[in-house]
Amino acid sequence: MFSTIRARLYLLVVLALLPAIAILVYDEVQLRRRALAKVREDAVRVIMLMRNEFDAMVDGTQAQFRLLARMPEVRAMDATANPRLAEVLGDEPDYTFEGTRALLAEDNEANQMVATELLARLGIELDIAGNGRAAVEMARQHRGRYAAILMDMQMPEMDGLEATRALRADPEFRDLPIIAMTANAMKHDLDACLAAGMNDHVTKPIDRRALLETLRRWLPRRATAAAATTPATVPAGLPDAGSGEAASLPVLEGIDVEGAVRRLGLPFDVLRKMLIRFADGQRQTFDELRAAVETGDPVGAARHAHAIAGSARNLGAESLREAAKALEKAGRDGQAELGELYRVVEEHAAVVFRSIDSLRAPPESGAQPAAAAAAPVDPVKLRGALERLRAALADFDLSETSETLGGLREMGAPGDLAGDLARVEELAEGYEYDAAAGIVARLLDDLAPEPPR
Repeated sequence: MFSTIRARLYLLVVLALLPAIAILVYDEVQLRRRALAKVREDAVRVIMLMRNEFDAMVDGTQAQFRLLARMPEVRAMDATANPRLAEVLGDEPDYTFEGTRALLAEDNEANQMVATELLARLGIELDIAGNGRAAVEMARQHRGRYAAILMDMQMPEMDGLEATRALRADPEFRDLPIIAMTANAMKHDLDACLAAGMNDHVTKPIDRRALLETLRRWLPRRATAAAATTPATVPAGLPDAGSGEAASLPVLEGIDVEGAVRRLGLPFDVLRKMLIRFADGQRQTFDELRAAVETGDPVGAARHAHAIAGSARNLGAESLREAAKALEKAGRDGQAELGELYRVVEEHAAVVFRSIDSLRAPPESGAQPAAAAAAPVDPVKLRGALERLRAALADFDLSETSETLGGLREMGAPGDLAGDLARVEELAEGYEYDAAAGIVARLLDDLAPEPPR
């Protein structure tokens, strides 16, 4: 009986105190909300006040500054009134279309590379088809997978127009946005795109802002991104002509570095990697072009010259593009004597490749003695680093991947392992994360089992 009375008394006390408890909880929630709002307000104020001193900030502070600049309040600011903020915003992905998957039909590796980088920074997951026929097959195999198709016009096996007509013949693809990616912006070319059933077009060389404006017309956006960003406040991501960033860009003969960074809205380090991959990937194309010219094959010469011209233009090598376009036109006109035009292309290519070679990391000075280089690597540390690398690849985190690979290099990995890691780095920079992860998984399997603790 006494226990029952005691329980009822406790209940009455709790009920009497409930309003006070509720007020305290409410007050704490409100205090936290106000504190968070104050932090965000102060962060925005700091960004605005320090924009003129931005270039003087150390790298670690820049990283924190960029994190603050991702906030919707900051992204809604007028970037044209704040050039330093515009540069920060342009360097950072904004994931406007996060969760969207699109299909890119493009046979040119350099163009694939540029499109992949730009679209990934908008949150778009991209599948790539090397020609129009492959694009049609992939769309049919994965019905409902793609929110849009970006379609190159000139491709082997099946061009963009024929591929679009094949897709539009299927009722399931009649409403799927198909966007032409073409270097030919003449009215009759664009009319041909529309007649084939395409919805819109993006001209090459790709311009980040033009691409974004086109995608906004056809792709669904996240609600937060749509509310925070309007066409008038799209961050330019371009170095101001008088800014420290523009002045710090290297001057490369044959390559308009500042123009390419401005047009693509990408950090120079990303462009540098693209240029190196372009140079490495064009060797075979030049060999094939030379063979076509020597054997009097104007059709083949025109095809290879077209590939070189498209890649060069996207990456800012305008003089090489013009030389390649002249050779392409002569080949399409049926001219068999193309040797002189090829020599002009080769001369411009030599200048561009020499400039790109200057961007490669120099060999480390003071090479270690062979005995030191062959020193055994701590297997526990090695396994831990490989596990971190596997996780970074699974998260599609190129920054963490590069940092972990750098740490592995500092460990002094033995020859075979160093070769595998170099291949992993190459695949990761080419966005082939699954293939890179496969190599890392094999390396982990080959390691001796971790000793029991």
